[in-house]
Amino acid sequence: MTNTDDLPNDVLPVSAVTRIQMITDNSPANGLAENTAIASLDNAGNFTNDIFFKFTITQGSAVFTTTGQQTVIVKANPAFVASASFTDLTSETGVIEVYPVVNQDLSDKAAYSFKADAPKKNNISLSVTTDNALANGTDADVVTALVTDPANKPLPGQAVEFTLTAGSPATFGNGQSTQTATTDDKGQASVSVTLKSEQAATVTVTCSLLSDRSVSKSIDVHFKANPAKRQLSLKLQTLKNNAVANGTDLNAVGATLSDQSGTPVPNELLDFDFSPPNIAISFVGGSSTIDATTNSNGSTLVNLTDRSQAADTITVNATLASDPTVKGSTQVNFTAVAPPPPPPPPPPPPPPPLPRLVNFTLSRKGVTQTVNFPNLQKDNTARVFVSVVNSNGTPLPQQVVYLSVQVDVLMQPRIVGIQNTEISSVPNTIARTDANGLIQVNIALWRGPSSVSGNVRLFANLTNINFSGPYIQMFFPG
Repeated sequence: MTNTDDLPNDVLPVSAVTRIQMITDNSPANGLAENTAIASLDNAGNFTNDIFFKFTITQGSAVFTTTGQQTVIVKANPAFVASASFTDLTSETGVIEVYPVVNQDLSDKAAYSFKADAPKKNNISLSVTTDNALANGTDADVVTALVTDPANKPLPGQAVEFTLTAGSPATFGNGQSTQTATTDDKGQASVSVTLKSEQAATVTVTCSLLSDRSVSKSIDVHFKANPAKRQLSLKLQTLKNNAVANGTDLNAVGATLSDQSGTPVPNELLDFDFSPPNIAISFVGGSSTIDATTNSNGSTLVNLTDRSQAADTITVNATLASDPTVKGSTQVNFTAVAPPPPPPPPPPPPPPPLPRLVNFTLSRKGVTQTVNFPNLQKDNTARVFVSVVNSNGTPLPQQVVYLSVQVDVLMQPRIVGIQNTEISSVPNTIARTDANGLIQVNIALWRGPSSVSGNVRLFANLTNINFSGPYIQMFFPG
């Protein structure tokens, strides 16, 4: 219904107008190509929420794309505009009508047309299922053709012909530049293509329907270069020889791989061994065989050890892993471990020590003491220097000397000082020579009942205390 008061509401004013226009028309009647109609509402400037248009094919067999039916409802945009597309399988002229859902009286109509579609042909699509074969005349690229009808359904039993570009050196599996085939139950047919060339190449393959050669497709396949086989040589050289067979020293063997022009061949694996077998000899790593890869200079290096301790000679062999006919060898020697040197002779016995001699020097005479023994008065003592030297006259420090005093009369002689230090009065004692080989001895004599003077002897022995051996005699006046 309409609003007769011409006021905004859920219904449209009486002055509202709906219009429809074909913006795409006369499309092919193939069920795919679309005609498009656009509808608009003139709402007299009033705003209305959620306007929906209903489009209807009132005459003809067309259907709307979104529903597959002859009606469709489309929500308008804020400007009260909506569009609908439709297709047809029949070339015809028809009528499309549209109105707002809230008021079907505000409708409008437009004529549309679909033209006859061109007749459909079958189709061929090509794919390369194997590419980049080696151009050696044996390895093959593979091309597969798929034949489909206009609805894209596979067609079995279709005869097709594959051809190569005129003058191409490539051939199909039959050895020719053309080959026919029939599609299988999946609509597919395949051919193999080979090429013999030292250069990389691109080959164009064309496939046509024998029933309609206008249906044809082409595709490129590719071949990798197949250069002429190189003549390789492997040279071995003993770089370090005559290592000692001690299990540690190394011999070194170098291998160089090159082609017929002398160009180094890198990144090739070489297998090394040696002959005759010898359990004492091994490559570094402990094995009797080893693999090594040539570097950018076509070279590699291996090392060997021998733990036999004896002299050995072996032949080191190397073989190209990818072509065992390419090989080389070199001879390697190991020298025996030298016997240990004889032990050095024993050192000569040390010379016997030089004899020690005792000498005396009286540096001060003493006077008989006027008091009776054992009074410890030690004035007027005699002083003697005892020296110990070897037979060369060299003073001997830190020598132990046994000292004793003796008198011929009834008096009391005593040693009262050693090395400038007073000691308790003793008839004998032990002392050591100083850094100069000297001992300073002070001696006192006390008178007896019948005499006030007398001779005193100082004995110096190097083994024990006794009144024999070297001595010095001194006179003590009364």
